Amino acid sequence: MTSTHELTKAQIDNLKAATGNSEEAVLRAFAAMKNKYPSGGMAEDQFLEMIRDPSSGVKSTEIDMAKLMFTIADRDKSGKVDLYEYLLTIALLCSDDPKPVLQTLFIACDANSNNFLTRDEARDIFSAFFRLMGAPSDSVNQEDPSYSQEKLNSIIEQIFGDNTEITEAEFRQACIENKDVESITGELHLILLVSLTSNAKRFEERRFSLIPRP
Repeated sequence: MTSTHELTKAQIDNLKAATGNSEEAVLRAFAAMKNKYPSGGMAEDQFLEMIRDPSSGVKSTEIDMAKLMFTIADRDKSGKVDLYEYLLTIALLCSDDPKPVLQTLFIACDANSNNFLTRDEARDIFSAFFRLMGAPSDSVNQEDPSYSQEKLNSIIEQIFGDNTEITEAEFRQACIENKDVESITGELHLILLVSLTSNAKRFEERRFSLIPRP
């Protein structure tokens, strides 16, 4: 984890910049989270428990969504999400500026944190998202063709072209310049934001209404 029980000055400054809030507001938000999670962070099982509603039973889409959200929030790939990471991830995903949003997605995809994104790393995250969005629901008993394997392959090709790995700047450029990629990353951004600020059950209830269908 990047921090334990208290925020550093640099972390406070980062949260102020990301949220546009005062230091007092940042510290209040951190204190509220710390009161709920006094250890200063959450292991994966704690994180999954936080965002899942135990009354909903066990649904694979909820579990998959929760795990994807954990991957996004665990910015330093430590296997734990500290409170700073959690608050910063939400703040960045709330931004109207696409750059921090796409930076957050890049960090999530960059599994080994070497600042380069490979096809396999990108495919892992986008495959999880496609499985979630394409899965049947209680009211729709067939998979959504908008999230087919063919569409996934097309997205990966549009992002990478002839490259085997790309930088963050190249990832952002691909997301902005290709309409299909921009649409999918926009959907992923929206789903993550709603899910991180609510819970996985609400995602399951709303996943077919969040993204307009033609």
